[in-house]
Amino acid sequence: MLVLDLSGLLGWSEEGEAAVVRAAQSPLAVCGLRDRPAPLLSGDTTGLIRIYPDLRSALADLATA
Repeated sequence: MLVLDLSGLLGWSEEGEAAVVRAAQSPLAVCGLRDRPAPLLSGDTTGLIRIYPDLRSALADLATA
């Protein structure tokens, strides 16, 4: 599983979000989006993308999986 921490991201576009979705050929954990909307990520129907509020919660959940 690849963990992508976006907490330092300064901007977010539809193209950027689409690039992350295209890159998710294997399971992907995305964290740190804060209040940025991510309809493509949260609407993922493949089950490959998990969204977490921050890196700590992503790592804690993935460690128990």
